[in-house]
Amino acid sequence: MVSDGQRRVLQVTGWFGGHGNAPPSGDYIGVSGLVGDIADAVDIRASDYEVQSVTADGDLSIGRSVSKHRVITLNGDVTSFEITGWPPAGLLGNLTLEVHNAGSFLISVWPDGTIWDGGFAPTPSPLGVDIYLLFSSDGGATIFGSIAGQVISDRFELRTAAVGGPRPKVICRNGLGFVLPGRSRSTPPSPKLGI
Repeated sequence: MVSDGQRRVLQVTGWFGGHGNAPPSGDYIGVSGLVGDIADAVDIRASDYEVQSVTADGDLSIGRSVSKHRVITLNGDVTSFEITGWPPAGLLGNLTLEVHNAGSFLISVWPDGTIWDGGFAPTPSPLGVDIYLLFSSDGGATIFGSIAGQVISDRFELRTAAVGGPRPKVICRNGLGFVLPGRSRSTPPSPKLGI
């Protein structure tokens, strides 16, 4: 392993085994094989990357080459969605979307070729934060999506009491009620639910 500024790359220092003359030493491991220039070598460390933020309402276009983690604030329904900058076929690219829903807005369309774990595209949680993971190994022709977390929010607080104690109370900081797990809408408190 050799240091190249902040990067760490692999340099071939010798060969062993086999028959005949060994290939020359000193080259670096690159994306498509051995390369002579250290600048073309692959960084073997996981890299940190810059977070980019965008507000979405209507058309949404994300350049993956700009950032591999996007914070998206939904201020309206997304009706057109495109992701550019996937690596070429044969290389795995990933993108993390951190979606902050400022209301009850939807992402009604995902990029062409997106296949979701479970078979259905997710519905963003009203007034919540959802995390989606996207992967492609064919240049973005097929994008595999997975939900990493939904309804991550500090807007709700549920107070409970011991059995036989006072009835639990729901504190609704958003004024709409609370979100039941697995539901995509806000539900007002109900005596039938015991809260």
